[in-house]
Amino acid sequence: ESPDSLGQHFLAMSVSADWVELGSDNTGEPTYYRKVHIYDMDWHNVDLESCIVVAAPFGGPIAITRDSQKLVALDDGFKPDIKIYNATGTRISAFPWDEGTIVEMGWSSSEELVIVCSDATVVMCNLMGQHIKSFIMDASTDPGQKIVMAKVFSTGVAAVTDRYEVWCVPDLDDPTPESFGKLDITDRPLCMEVIAPEFTKDEQVEVLISAAFDEDDGTIIVATPTDIVDQEMHASPFTTMAVSPDGLFLATFDKEGNIKVSYTNFSRQFTSLATGSEAPPSTMAWVGKDAVVALWSSQVTRKPESLVLCVAPSNEFDNFTFEGPGTLVTEVDGVRIISLEETTFLQKVPASIVDIFKIGSTKPAAQLFDAWQDYENKSASSVKNVRRIGEHLSNAVEWCIDAAGQEFDLDLQKKCLSAASYGKCFCDYFEADKFVDMCKALRILNAIRDPKVGLPLTFPQYEALTPDVLVDRLINRHLHLLAYRICEYVDVQKGIEKVLVHWACAKVRSSADDAHITQIVVKKLSQCPGISFATVANTAFHVGKRGLAVMLLDYEPKAADQVPLLLKMQEDQMALEKAISSGDTDLVYVVVLSMQQNKSRKEFFQILFNNQQARDLCLAYQAEQDPEFLMEYYSVSGANHLAAHLAIKQYFMTRDMDEKTKLLQRAKEGFAAKSRQGDAKAMDDQIALLKQQINLEKMTGSPEFLGLSINDTVFKAIVKLAPERRSEALKVAGNLEKTFGIPKKRFTWVKMRALCAAGDWEGLEKYAKDKSPIGYKPFVEEALKYRKEETATKLMAKVNDPTERVQLWIQMKKWSEAINEAFGNKDPELLEDIYNKCTHTGYKQQCMDCLKQFQ
Repeated sequence: ESPDSLGQHFLAMSVSADWVELGSDNTGEPTYYRKVHIYDMDWHNVDLESCIVVAAPFGGPIAITRDSQKLVALDDGFKPDIKIYNATGTRISAFPWDEGTIVEMGWSSSEELVIVCSDATVVMCNLMGQHIKSFIMDASTDPGQKIVMAKVFSTGVAAVTDRYEVWCVPDLDDPTPESFGKLDITDRPLCMEVIAPEFTKDEQVEVLISAAFDEDDGTIIVATPTDIVDQEMHASPFTTMAVSPDGLFLATFDKEGNIKVSYTNFSRQFTSLATGSEAPPSTMAWVGKDAVVALWSSQVTRKPESLVLCVAPSNEFDNFTFEGPGTLVTEVDGVRIISLEETTFLQKVPASIVDIFKIGSTKPAAQLFDAWQDYENKSASSVKNVRRIGEHLSNAVEWCIDAAGQEFDLDLQKKCLSAASYGKCFCDYFEADKFVDMCKALRILNAIRDPKVGLPLTFPQYEALTPDVLVDRLINRHLHLLAYRICEYVDVQKGIEKVLVHWACAKVRSSADDAHITQIVVKKLSQCPGISFATVANTAFHVGKRGLAVMLLDYEPKAADQVPLLLKMQEDQMALEKAISSGDTDLVYVVVLSMQQNKSRKEFFQILFNNQQARDLCLAYQAEQDPEFLMEYYSVSGANHLAAHLAIKQYFMTRDMDEKTKLLQRAKEGFAAKSRQGDAKAMDDQIALLKQQINLEKMTGSPEFLGLSINDTVFKAIVKLAPERRSEALKVAGNLEKTFGIPKKRFTWVKMRALCAAGDWEGLEKYAKDKSPIGYKPFVEEALKYRKEETATKLMAKVNDPTERVQLWIQMKKWSEAINEAFGNKDPELLEDIYNKCTHTGYKQQCMDCLKQFQ
């Protein structure tokens, strides 16, 4: 062999030396697994053996606290605490814990530490140990229940109480406990797992609970918001369970030492391996969604080493050990193994890596990589070897690009990318964006994998996480400069603003002088036009730096963000000025209404006196919403007549008698204060009328008097009382006439019409005996309106005017009386009028005869 081919062979051997073959894929190709060293751990004096250790996926942080269920020697004055480390073992934060006994800890998808206590309290903290929120897990009416088992998942938390009730909070952003019901079991469950709602058909949380009825009879119970279903498995009880990252598979370990893998709906079992171990593993995890890993920590093995067993779908397995205790973290493409000494990454070897670096591989990608090495070694056969790949060259280039993304080793990344770059020169057409995007992604990945950063993301994890979320995680670690550079590199303007604002908030929390903080924050944030200062100012206010908050808010470009915080800080005058200068009417309303609630009436009125725009908007609003306030303002400002007018308006809008009286009294006082005595007298009259109307409603039992005029009140009183209570009705009417000085003619009209409307014809005839200031023709006409000709005929005797009498006879169609009346008064015009209106031939002829006599 030539030296070049030997070098290529040795490279393949070095890359694949630690691969382990476990079964084969669907095409019959061998499946390999590898363990990649990630970090040497930087922590000191950490006791993983006696602690609860939980690590977040996607290269996330590690939280450690003492396990209260394990006996350890403690120093005097010991107080438990929780420490948070990054993936390299560098401490991020530590904070004391005195909230209660911890049952479970876990990480949410936004890297918030969720701590479940036995008293059903759930506490959430950020990476810096700062309290975010807390809530009660158990919303039952019985507060005495204790949490005995819990599981934190990406968006929520589930728990089982000591009375075997299942509770779940599906959404940590809106922590509302839901009861999934009570388990039909008598002994404490052995373990539990949760399938997140994004992986279930009905998008509801499913809680898997392992229960044992006796030593040999166990089952898994599935609890959902709508049902609890016992799978009735009748198998050896399951002591440990793990759900795959996609929620499709469930791995279990039973008391007989078997590891089994099935669908999470239990329709099919794929793997069953007898481990021969009576002791259950400390934890189980998934290598992505390919294989299952079980860890027996050193405390379980009672040896200095911990044992890791990897079981492939084909039932083939491999095992290895490491010094001291440890834990596992399932990732989307592998499993992170954390020990006292190091962090390693166990994964199924990616297909692109296998195709290129498997010893003896003749795949197109391997041929391209060999051709590139020949080119590097200045071999003449390089071009010929590339041409040999033929139509598979584009795929080979893509495979080399993918292999670069799958590698942690920088040298191999460069070699794979160089091979891809060399190969694409021979392609007729190749999308360069794929190559460029991978180069950008690797530059970011290599930067965050640095031990000083401690985020060991793989390329598949980076794709699943997205750059936006990565930036969030960096700024939560206060790695602002790196986050800023990544945003610049991938050209994400919103991300830049987010980083700068978070950096500024961190600066605000420092102990530096307010003026200095303002100077550096404004200088840095001004690089992004339109960036919001409100969030930074709000942080300053919350940490007790009110003056700094006011100074920063002065640079906020959006009044809609300025004003609410100014109000929160009780800087009302400044908030009003900013709202008015913005020209936003709604914003001015917000300020004005806030000031009305928080200030005394005297202070608030003074503000309105001094600001016309605020005053106009406030008065327009209060006219519809709070007339009482408006009347008070008018009275204080000297506009008593306006207060009086508003009181009158309100008078007609209320049905409450006492309120009506008060409003009229206020209107009277308002007019009197402005020397409008006539209007004040009218209010006196209205008050008196109101009292009369109230009495009439009581007297008649009819709620129809309020709001009527004096004329209508007289009319309604007679109608409601006559004829049964005629004397009472006439007395009431007379009192109203006298009290309110109703003119005689108007009173006569109203009384006459009311008697007719009441059907009191006898009363009408009696009333007609009195002298009438309007004559008696209206009496007759009103009776005729009600078709009472008999009464009308009687009343005709009171009509003295001949012309009126003739007209009335015509209305009653009494032609003979009309002709006689007209002839007796020797009025030919009346006869002609009768002739024109009469349709009766005989009476027409009689009219003609009378007219001839006048001729």
